[in-house]
Amino acid sequence: QAQTGVWDVRASFLPAIYFEGVGMAGGISVLLPPQPADDAIAGRVIGGLDGLIITGGRDVDPAAYGAQRHPATDEPVSDSQARDV
Repeated sequence: QAQTGVWDVRASFLPAIYFEGVGMAGGISVLLPPQPADDAIAGRVIGGLDGLIITGGRDVDPAAYGAQRHPATDEPVSDSQARDV
């Protein structure tokens, strides 16, 4: 949920530092909001990109990428982890 101006709606947003950094590196940012998508659609979208930054959060289990869990890591949320990974 995000509230700004006259809006008080469900929203996807990203801190400006991410897309500013991509722009400074010569890229163009594309925000892919969390949404259900089958593998074929996701593959076509990602296949059209030169790079991918997954901002995520502390909800991705470090075991998914072969790392040890840090004591401050939250319990993974399986729906978002499947989408993020």
